[in-house]
Amino acid sequence: MVPCAWPPRALLLDSQMMDATSAPPSDTESTAASSLPGRSSPSASTLCQGEEASLRSAGGRGASSSRAAVGGMRSRRQKVVVPGSPQASTGNTTSAPSAPSSKGGSRRVSRHSVDDDAAPVIDLRPSKDIKHTRCTSEKELAKEFDSIHRILSDQRGDWKQRMGALKKLQSYVLGSAQVDYFLPLALRLREPVIAQVQDLRSAICREACSVLFMLVHALGADFEPFAVAALPVLFRITFVTIQVISESAYQSIRAIVRECRTQRVLGTLVEQLNNRNGTLRWRCTQSLLLALRTYPVHVLERHVEAVDSAIRQCLEDARDDVRCWTTMFLGFP
Repeated sequence: MVPCAWPPRALLLDSQMMDATSAPPSDTESTAASSLPGRSSPSASTLCQGEEASLRSAGGRGASSSRAAVGGMRSRRQKVVVPGSPQASTGNTTSAPSAPSSKGGSRRVSRHSVDDDAAPVIDLRPSKDIKHTRCTSEKELAKEFDSIHRILSDQRGDWKQRMGALKKLQSYVLGSAQVDYFLPLALRLREPVIAQVQDLRSAICREACSVLFMLVHALGADFEPFAVAALPVLFRITFVTIQVISESAYQSIRAIVRECRTQRVLGTLVEQLNNRNGTLRWRCTQSLLLALRTYPVHVLERHVEAVDSAIRQCLEDARDDVRCWTTMFLGFP
Protein backbone atom coordinates (compact mmCIF):
# COMPACT_ATOMS: atom_id res chain seq x y z
CA MET A 1 0.00 0.00 0.00
CA VAL A 2 1.32 3.40 -0.91
CA PRO A 3 1.68 5.49 2.26
CA CYS A 4 -0.61 8.49 2.42
CA ALA A 5 0.40 11.82 3.85
CA TRP A 6 -1.56 12.78 6.97
CA PRO A 7 -3.47 14.92 7.50
CA PRO A 8 -4.82 15.19 3.92
CA ARG A 9 -5.62 18.57 2.44
CA ALA A 10 -9.24 18.01 3.36
CA LEU A 11 -8.39 18.48 7.03
CA LEU A 12 -6.25 21.63 6.77
CA LEU A 13 -8.83 24.07 7.99
CA ASP A 14 -8.70 27.72 8.75
CA SER A 15 -9.70 28.61 12.29
CA GLN A 16 -12.31 31.10 11.16
CA MET A 17 -13.75 28.59 8.73
CA MET A 18 -13.96 26.07 11.55
CA ASP A 19 -15.82 28.55 13.71
CA ALA A 20 -18.21 29.26 10.86
CA THR A 21 -19.24 25.63 10.45
CA SER A 22 -19.39 24.46 14.03
CA ALA A 23 -20.08 25.69 17.52
CA PRO A 24 -18.65 24.55 20.86
CA PRO A 25 -19.90 21.20 22.16
CA SER A 26 -23.23 21.63 23.75
CA ASP A 27 -25.40 19.37 25.81
CA THR A 28 -28.41 20.82 24.03
CA GLU A 29 -28.06 18.25 21.23
CA SER A 30 -31.20 16.50 22.29
CA THR A 31 -35.03 15.93 22.16
CA ALA A 32 -38.14 17.39 23.88
CA ALA A 33 -41.14 15.57 25.27
CA SER A 34 -43.42 17.35 22.89
CA SER A 35 -43.35 17.95 19.15
CA LEU A 36 -42.19 21.22 17.62
CA PRO A 37 -45.37 22.87 16.29
CA GLY A 38 -44.94 25.74 13.90
CA ARG A 39 -41.18 25.36 13.50
CA SER A 40 -39.36 24.38 10.36
CA SER A 41 -35.70 23.98 9.45
CA PRO A 42 -34.23 26.48 6.98
CA SER A 43 -33.24 25.23 3.55
CA ALA A 44 -29.70 24.08 2.90
CA SER A 45 -28.98 27.07 0.64
CA THR A 46 -29.96 29.49 3.41
CA LEU A 47 -27.64 27.69 5.85
CA CYS A 48 -24.74 27.94 3.42
CA GLN A 49 -24.82 31.66 2.56
CA GLY A 50 -23.45 32.97 5.84
CA GLU A 51 -20.94 30.15 6.12
CA GLU A 52 -19.57 30.74 2.60
CA ALA A 53 -19.12 34.45 3.29
CA SER A 54 -16.99 33.57 6.33
CA LEU A 55 -14.97 31.17 4.24
CA ARG A 56 -14.18 33.82 1.63
CA SER A 57 -13.01 36.22 4.33
CA ALA A 58 -10.73 33.54 5.77
CA GLY A 59 -9.35 32.20 2.49
CA GLY A 60 -5.90 33.84 2.56
CA ARG A 61 -4.29 31.90 5.35
CA GLY A 62 -1.64 29.24 4.97
CA ALA A 63 -1.65 25.56 5.83
CA SER A 64 0.48 26.05 8.93
CA SER A 65 -2.08 28.29 10.60
CA SER A 66 -4.77 25.79 9.69
CA ARG A 67 -2.92 22.97 11.43
CA ALA A 68 -2.47 25.12 14.50
CA ALA A 69 -6.17 25.97 14.51
CA VAL A 70 -7.14 22.29 14.36
CA GLY A 71 -4.75 21.39 17.17
CA GLY A 72 -5.94 24.27 19.33
CA MET A 73 -9.55 23.35 18.76
CA ARG A 74 -8.90 19.77 19.89
CA SER A 75 -7.04 20.91 22.99
CA ARG A 76 -9.78 23.35 23.97
CA ARG A 77 -12.59 20.85 23.49
CA GLN A 78 -14.59 20.19 26.61
CA LYS A 79 -16.59 17.03 27.04
CA VAL A 80 -20.34 17.39 27.23
CA VAL A 81 -21.83 15.53 30.16
CA VAL A 82 -25.41 14.74 30.91
CA PRO A 83 -26.54 17.01 33.76
CA GLY A 84 -26.76 14.94 36.90
CA SER A 85 -24.79 12.03 35.44
CA PRO A 86 -21.90 10.34 37.28
CA GLN A 87 -19.31 12.35 35.31
CA ALA A 88 -20.91 15.61 36.34
CA SER A 89 -20.00 14.96 39.97
CA THR A 90 -16.32 14.17 39.35
CA GLY A 91 -15.31 17.74 38.60
CA ASN A 92 -13.12 16.57 35.69
CA THR A 93 -15.45 17.67 32.91
CA THR A 94 -17.32 20.85 32.16
CA SER A 95 -20.89 20.87 30.90
CA ALA A 96 -21.96 23.37 28.29
CA PRO A 97 -24.48 26.09 29.11
CA SER A 98 -28.00 24.78 29.49
CA ALA A 99 -30.55 25.33 26.78
CA PRO A 100 -33.58 27.60 27.12
CA SER A 101 -36.46 25.74 28.69
CA SER A 102 -39.78 25.11 27.04
CA LYS A 103 -42.92 26.27 28.80
CA GLY A 104 -44.96 23.44 27.34
CA GLY A 105 -43.47 20.40 29.12
CA SER A 106 -40.82 18.85 31.34
CA ARG A 107 -38.29 18.60 28.51
CA ARG A 108 -36.54 21.57 27.01
CA VAL A 109 -36.42 22.79 23.43
CA SER A 110 -33.47 24.79 22.20
CA ARG A 111 -33.58 27.02 19.13
CA HIS A 112 -29.95 26.36 18.28
CA SER A 113 -27.98 23.38 17.08
CA VAL A 114 -24.27 22.82 16.72
CA ASP A 115 -24.42 22.90 12.94
CA ASP A 116 -26.69 25.89 12.44
CA ASP A 117 -27.72 28.77 14.64
CA ALA A 118 -31.31 28.72 13.42
CA ALA A 119 -32.11 25.00 13.28
CA PRO A 120 -34.47 23.67 15.96
CA VAL A 121 -33.25 20.75 18.01
CA ILE A 122 -34.84 18.53 20.60
CA ASP A 123 -33.37 18.12 24.05
CA LEU A 124 -32.49 14.53 24.94
CA ARG A 125 -31.22 15.30 28.42
CA PRO A 126 -33.07 13.59 31.29
CA SER A 127 -36.16 15.41 32.45
CA LYS A 128 -36.41 16.67 36.01
CA ASP A 129 -38.65 13.82 37.12
CA ILE A 130 -35.89 11.23 36.46
CA LYS A 131 -34.33 10.22 39.78
CA HIS A 132 -30.83 8.84 40.33
CA THR A 133 -31.21 5.16 41.19
CA ARG A 134 -28.14 3.35 42.49
CA CYS A 135 -28.05 -0.43 42.87
CA THR A 136 -25.86 -1.74 45.66
CA SER A 137 -25.10 -5.11 44.05
CA GLU A 138 -24.76 -6.72 40.65
CA LYS A 139 -27.56 -9.14 41.46
CA GLU A 140 -29.97 -6.31 42.21
CA LEU A 141 -29.12 -4.46 39.00
CA ALA A 142 -29.41 -7.65 36.94
CA LYS A 143 -32.89 -8.23 38.36
CA GLU A 144 -34.00 -4.71 37.48
CA PHE A 145 -32.58 -4.95 33.97
CA ASP A 146 -34.31 -8.28 33.41
CA SER A 147 -37.59 -6.63 34.31
CA ILE A 148 -36.92 -3.78 31.88
CA HIS A 149 -35.95 -6.30 29.19
CA ARG A 150 -39.25 -8.16 29.52
CA ILE A 151 -41.29 -4.99 29.18
CA LEU A 152 -39.34 -3.58 26.23
CA SER A 153 -39.36 -6.92 24.38
CA ASP A 154 -43.16 -6.92 24.25
CA GLN A 155 -43.71 -4.60 21.30
CA ARG A 156 -47.45 -5.24 21.38
CA GLY A 157 -47.75 -4.42 25.05
CA ASP A 158 -48.94 -1.19 26.62
CA TRP A 159 -46.79 1.61 25.23
CA LYS A 160 -47.07 3.48 28.53
CA GLN A 161 -45.35 0.59 30.29
CA ARG A 162 -42.54 0.70 27.76
CA MET A 163 -42.26 4.45 28.31
CA GLY A 164 -41.99 3.84 32.05
CA ALA A 165 -39.33 1.17 31.50
CA LEU A 166 -37.24 3.56 29.39
CA LYS A 167 -37.46 6.24 32.06
CA LYS A 168 -36.50 3.68 34.70
CA LEU A 169 -33.48 2.71 32.62
CA GLN A 170 -32.46 6.36 32.45
CA SER A 171 -32.54 6.55 36.24
CA TYR A 172 -30.13 3.61 36.46
CA VAL A 173 -27.82 5.24 33.92
CA LEU A 174 -27.70 8.34 36.12
CA GLY A 175 -27.17 6.45 39.35
CA SER A 176 -25.28 3.25 38.52
CA ALA A 177 -23.34 3.71 35.27
CA GLN A 178 -20.06 4.13 37.15
CA VAL A 179 -20.02 0.61 38.62
CA ASP A 180 -17.94 -2.07 36.89
CA TYR A 181 -20.80 -4.48 36.27
CA PHE A 182 -23.09 -1.92 34.62
CA LEU A 183 -21.82 -2.27 31.03
CA PRO A 184 -22.16 -6.09 30.69
CA LEU A 185 -25.68 -5.92 32.08
CA ALA A 186 -26.61 -2.93 29.91
CA LEU A 187 -25.56 -4.81 26.78
CA ARG A 188 -28.43 -7.22 27.40
CA LEU A 189 -30.80 -4.33 26.68
CA ARG A 190 -29.19 -3.32 23.39
CA GLU A 191 -31.68 -4.99 21.05
CA PRO A 192 -34.85 -4.05 23.00
CA VAL A 193 -33.76 -0.40 23.25
CA ILE A 194 -32.90 -0.20 19.54
CA ALA A 195 -36.31 -1.72 18.79
CA GLN A 196 -37.94 1.18 20.67
CA VAL A 197 -36.01 3.66 18.48
CA GLN A 198 -37.94 2.28 15.50
CA ASP A 199 -41.33 2.61 17.19
CA LEU A 200 -43.88 4.63 15.24
CA ARG A 201 -44.87 6.52 18.39
CA SER A 202 -42.76 9.67 18.55
CA ALA A 203 -42.82 9.72 22.37
CA ILE A 204 -41.34 6.20 22.57
CA CYS A 205 -38.75 6.90 19.87
CA ARG A 206 -37.69 10.11 21.57
CA GLU A 207 -37.36 8.41 24.96
CA ALA A 208 -35.29 5.58 23.46
CA CYS A 209 -33.01 8.12 21.77
CA SER A 210 -32.66 9.82 25.14
CA VAL A 211 -31.49 6.51 26.63
CA LEU A 212 -28.82 6.19 23.93
CA PHE A 213 -27.82 9.82 24.44
CA MET A 214 -27.34 9.30 28.18
CA LEU A 215 -25.56 5.98 27.78
CA VAL A 216 -22.95 7.32 25.37
CA HIS A 217 -22.21 10.27 27.65
CA ALA A 218 -21.83 7.91 30.60
CA LEU A 219 -19.81 5.17 28.85
CA GLY A 220 -17.77 7.04 26.25
CA ALA A 221 -15.76 4.66 24.04
CA ASP A 222 -17.19 1.67 25.93
CA PHE A 223 -20.47 2.47 24.20
CA GLU A 224 -19.05 1.12 20.92
CA PRO A 225 -21.06 -2.17 20.89
CA PHE A 226 -24.23 -0.12 21.23
CA ALA A 227 -23.05 2.46 18.68
CA VAL A 228 -22.26 0.04 15.85
CA ALA A 229 -25.72 -1.55 16.14
CA ALA A 230 -27.65 1.68 16.73
CA LEU A 231 -26.15 4.03 14.12
CA PRO A 232 -27.64 2.35 11.01
CA VAL A 233 -31.08 2.32 12.67
CA LEU A 234 -30.80 5.94 13.73
CA PHE A 235 -29.76 7.04 10.26
CA ARG A 236 -32.76 5.24 8.74
CA ILE A 237 -35.19 7.40 10.72
CA THR A 238 -33.47 10.74 10.07
CA PHE A 239 -35.57 11.22 6.94
CA VAL A 240 -39.03 10.46 8.36
CA THR A 241 -41.54 13.31 8.12
CA ILE A 242 -42.20 13.47 11.88
CA GLN A 243 -39.73 16.07 13.09
CA VAL A 244 -39.59 14.81 16.67
CA ILE A 245 -38.41 11.40 15.43
CA SER A 246 -35.95 12.65 12.82
CA GLU A 247 -34.38 15.28 15.08
CA SER A 248 -34.17 12.86 18.02
CA ALA A 249 -32.30 10.37 15.84
CA TYR A 250 -29.92 13.02 14.52
CA GLN A 251 -29.08 14.39 17.96
CA SER A 252 -28.39 10.83 19.17
CA ILE A 253 -26.09 10.29 16.20
CA ARG A 254 -24.16 13.48 16.96
CA ALA A 255 -23.77 12.48 20.60
CA ILE A 256 -22.47 9.03 19.59
CA VAL A 257 -20.01 10.49 17.07
CA ARG A 258 -18.79 13.11 19.53
CA GLU A 259 -18.41 10.89 22.60
CA CYS A 260 -17.62 7.43 21.19
CA ARG A 261 -14.59 8.25 19.02
CA THR A 262 -13.54 4.82 17.78
CA GLN A 263 -12.48 3.33 14.46
CA ARG A 264 -15.62 1.19 14.18
CA VAL A 265 -17.87 4.21 14.61
CA LEU A 266 -15.93 6.08 11.91
CA GLY A 267 -16.16 3.07 9.61
CA THR A 268 -19.93 2.90 10.14
CA LEU A 269 -20.29 6.55 9.15
CA VAL A 270 -18.37 6.00 5.91
CA GLU A 271 -20.58 3.01 5.07
CA GLN A 272 -23.78 5.02 5.45
CA LEU A 273 -22.73 7.44 2.71
CA ASN A 274 -23.63 4.77 0.15
CA ASN A 275 -27.32 4.91 1.05
CA ARG A 276 -29.74 5.83 -1.74
CA ASN A 277 -31.73 8.29 0.41
CA GLY A 278 -30.49 11.85 -0.06
CA THR A 279 -31.54 13.10 3.39
CA LEU A 280 -29.73 10.23 5.05
CA ARG A 281 -26.56 11.03 3.08
CA TRP A 282 -26.88 14.69 4.09
CA ARG A 283 -27.12 13.80 7.79
CA CYS A 284 -24.29 11.32 7.40
CA THR A 285 -22.14 14.00 5.75
CA GLN A 286 -22.72 16.34 8.68
CA SER A 287 -21.85 13.57 11.15
CA LEU A 288 -18.74 12.55 9.21
CA LEU A 289 -17.47 16.12 9.15
CA LEU A 290 -18.02 16.32 12.91
CA ALA A 291 -15.91 13.18 13.29
CA LEU A 292 -13.12 14.58 11.11
CA ARG A 293 -13.00 17.73 13.22
CA THR A 294 -12.95 15.98 16.59
CA TYR A 295 -11.40 12.51 16.24
CA PRO A 296 -7.75 11.99 17.18
CA VAL A 297 -5.30 11.45 14.34
CA HIS A 298 -4.48 7.86 15.32
CA VAL A 299 -8.14 6.91 14.75
CA LEU A 300 -8.36 8.70 11.42
CA GLU A 301 -5.10 7.23 10.12
CA ARG A 302 -6.57 3.73 9.95
CA HIS A 303 -9.30 4.96 7.61
CA VAL A 304 -7.42 7.60 5.63
CA GLU A 305 -8.15 6.06 2.23
CA ALA A 306 -11.82 5.43 3.03
CA VAL A 307 -12.22 8.97 4.38
CA ASP A 308 -10.55 10.48 1.33
CA SER A 309 -12.86 8.47 -0.93
CA ALA A 310 -15.87 9.52 1.15
CA ILE A 311 -14.98 13.21 0.85
CA ARG A 312 -14.65 12.89 -2.93
CA GLN A 313 -17.97 11.09 -3.00
CA CYS A 314 -19.64 13.88 -1.02
CA LEU A 315 -18.25 16.50 -3.40
CA GLU A 316 -19.84 14.67 -6.33
CA ASP A 317 -23.16 13.90 -4.62
CA ALA A 318 -26.38 14.58 -6.51
CA ARG A 319 -27.77 16.66 -3.64
CA ASP A 320 -26.61 20.26 -3.38
CA ASP A 321 -26.83 20.34 0.42
CA VAL A 322 -24.41 17.41 0.67
CA ARG A 323 -21.98 19.15 -1.67
CA CYS A 324 -22.48 22.44 0.17
CA TRP A 325 -21.54 21.04 3.57
CA THR A 326 -18.51 19.24 2.18
CA THR A 327 -17.31 22.32 0.28
CA MET A 328 -17.64 24.52 3.36
CA PHE A 329 -15.64 22.04 5.42
CA LEU A 330 -12.85 21.82 2.88
CA GLY A 331 -12.64 25.59 2.61
CA PHE A 332 -13.31 25.75 -1.10
CA PRO A 333 -14.78 29.02 -2.46
